[in-house]
Amino acid sequence: MPELAARVHVVAGVFFSVSISASVLACALWNFQKHEANESLIYAAAVFSGLILNIGILGCLIYGATRNVPGLMTPYVVCGSMHLVVSVILTGYFAVCTIHGIVMGNDLVEIYGFLVFALLTYFWSWSVEVIREERDRVAKLAGKHMPFINDDYI
Repeated sequence: MPELAARVHVVAGVFFSVSISASVLACALWNFQKHEANESLIYAAAVFSGLILNIGILGCLIYGATRNVPGLMTPYVVCGSMHLVVSVILTGYFAVCTIHGIVMGNDLVEIYGFLVFALLTYFWSWSVEVIREERDRVAKLAGKHMPFINDDYI
């Protein structure tokens, strides 16, 4: 299944791009002049730590996909699933805000948030499914996937 392996690399590339973009955006939105130096340092350290964590998850994903180690793909599935939950919640929030804006006749600025998080929801859903498929395929190839009905395993 070379197309599945190619999709894993697409997921990894998009995940890396989103991680970098989110870190840059987080630093750009922080007002360093308004906050004390200690607060800004803690904030920057937290953003940097999040980026390092994402790079570690990405490293596990790439190593697991290229070396056929299914257990190393699990951190991405967990991370992607958490991102999916947050994206679904924020998509719902922005959908309600957009509907409220339509009813009240206000500006529909919230529709941009809705569109962004709807796209992110689609990406996280798709990427988690791709990585799960690849992880299951690799686990079967490695012999690490044993059905519960196998009497020899018990």
